[in-house]
Amino acid sequence: MNGSPLSSLQSPAPEALLDLLRTGREGAFLQQAQSLASLIGRALNVKVLSSTPLGRSLRFTLERLDIALRGFSGECVHALILAGSEEIWSCADASFRARIESPVDMPLVFACGPEEYADASRKVGGNHVLVISPAEIIRMLASSVPLECLKSLIRSRFTPGMLHPFEHQKPVEDALFKGRHDFLQRLRDNPSTNFALVGPSKMGKTSLVKRYLSPLSGMRSSRSTQVYVDLFDRAVTELSLARAIRMALDPGSPAYNEPAETLSDFLGKVRSRIGPLEIVLDETDRHLDLESMRVLIHLAVRGLCRLILVGRWRLMKMAMHTQDDNFNRLEPAVLTPLSVDEAMEIVERPLADLGFERSFTRHELRSAINRLGRVPGLVQELGAFLVEESRGTLEPESLKRALNRVITSSRLLGLLKDLSSPVAQSAALLLALEGKQQGGAQVDPLSIQGQFLQRDIVVPVEDCMEICDELVIHHLLGYSEGDYRMARWDIVAEGQGQRRLFMAMLEEKLAVVRRTHRAG
Repeated sequence: MNGSPLSSLQSPAPEALLDLLRTGREGAFLQQAQSLASLIGRALNVKVLSSTPLGRSLRFTLERLDIALRGFSGECVHALILAGSEEIWSCADASFRARIESPVDMPLVFACGPEEYADASRKVGGNHVLVISPAEIIRMLASSVPLECLKSLIRSRFTPGMLHPFEHQKPVEDALFKGRHDFLQRLRDNPSTNFALVGPSKMGKTSLVKRYLSPLSGMRSSRSTQVYVDLFDRAVTELSLARAIRMALDPGSPAYNEPAETLSDFLGKVRSRIGPLEIVLDETDRHLDLESMRVLIHLAVRGLCRLILVGRWRLMKMAMHTQDDNFNRLEPAVLTPLSVDEAMEIVERPLADLGFERSFTRHELRSAINRLGRVPGLVQELGAFLVEESRGTLEPESLKRALNRVITSSRLLGLLKDLSSPVAQSAALLLALEGKQQGGAQVDPLSIQGQFLQRDIVVPVEDCMEICDELVIHHLLGYSEGDYRMARWDIVAEGQGQRRLFMAMLEEKLAVVRRTHRAG
């Protein structure tokens, strides 16, 4: 039975139904199992999307549950009703077994009897699977809050470290993705526009484009073939770039071995065969000078494909300040921080579903998130460290320790590596050293120029304007109505040891800058 909510089936009481599923007639099993699936779906306030009998068991899928924990953020929840004495692997098909062995999903196994419960628990031990006993099924279906009952079962079986959804080391691609609706809408509503999507590390660029390409987003185009190509570990050569695009669009094509110069012909043939093309290229900064990249942008401008380039300051500079007509036709889209509410939602819902009691106030959490500049990756880090620092109760000291783990000297080191020049790096270090005293005061190109002049270094105002723009792209400065201000405080030097370290780093950078910018 596919695509039916199964709500019209009449069913006996859950306890009697579980007994019938184990001992009743074989011919009545399917209807009885579908009745139980329907009861479960109604209790959890979701639809049963599909069901398939597998021996004396029923595999079925539920709509995504309102649970902000790892394993429940996919398009649906996979479940199995298990009755009879067969072993679980003999009645589950290969795709369901793959779900059970996956760290991404948390399948639900509803065991109709104690033997089935013991057998299933043995078989799935060590996997991210929730096996629910007959008594727990009855208790959940009788509860006035079945979803909360299910969350309680989940928490009783798994540790918070296994359940929290905070992903700070890889992109967030599923329903845990928060905010950015305006950017997603902009990408969808302008199908003929080629974009340069720019922002600093951890701002969520990759998460955004993967969300855009995901079927869950509702943004995926049905009229074009969409591919994602990550250039992070690709060699910076014409052939490597051309091969990456060819493999994404047509993996089995013999064109893989053709020279880069034939990329234009290849794209033309693919488009004529499969229709409109949309190519998302991530981590592009190192590859922007390649002739193949210029050709690709030129073809996109001509309408052969739709192109979304993802990168940092160098991509922004090429899109806005270069004399290259092709790059100038890319539409810049600067990824800004999340709103406070969006950033709070990333942390609060999972912590609540984990069952933590919180003794610090929302204001204290909001202040910590603001201090991190509402950068999605840093907020995810804060959430993960909060879980690690908690002991069942989230106390102000837990929040302080988690925040201090995010705010380290290494944070600034990573940001400095993203900046384009020693001059920009020096400006960032000056902000890190002066930010505490400035208290968020206005920063502008002239004040940065003045900081350099105090050190006998002449940096033209035009260069200082470009430095400010670069620091905005990397979210070290904020910009509103013509004014620049400090945007985040996780990089500001506070302790004496940190200040000495930053001063030493600044002197090293200034020594490089003085060779080309010394006054007089």
